[in-house]
Amino acid sequence: MIRHEISSVRHVNWASALNVLAGLWLIASAWVFKFAPHSRGLWNTVIVGILIALIAIWRSAGGPRWAGLSWFNVVLGGWMIASPWIHSYVDHSRQAWNSGVVGLLVVVLACISETAPEGIADMEGPTVK
Repeated sequence: MIRHEISSVRHVNWASALNVLAGLWLIASAWVFKFAPHSRGLWNTVIVGILIALIAIWRSAGGPRWAGLSWFNVVLGGWMIASPWIHSYVDHSRQAWNSGVVGLLVVVLACISETAPEGIADMEGPTVK
């Protein structure tokens, strides 16, 4: 039982940590891929990157009780996949590919993070039987 709990916590931690990095990359990529200054694509990428990183941090810190937070990152990842069409930068291939690939990564990692705590009753301490 304890081994399963530790394994589940590790899934939450690595998946959430990678989503934090994905969020930080989205923030940086707005300048790395040179979005037009003050464009909707730039602001979308920065704001969604911040939200993804913050939600992943909260998810990691919250343990199994906050598993539902991962669904917000699933939605945000889906939003990033659709963003090139919504904000009209689909013709800018580097920015569009970055949004799609990072969005897909966020969706997958958020699903892993959400399902990791299944079977854990309480993370306060180990249960000895």
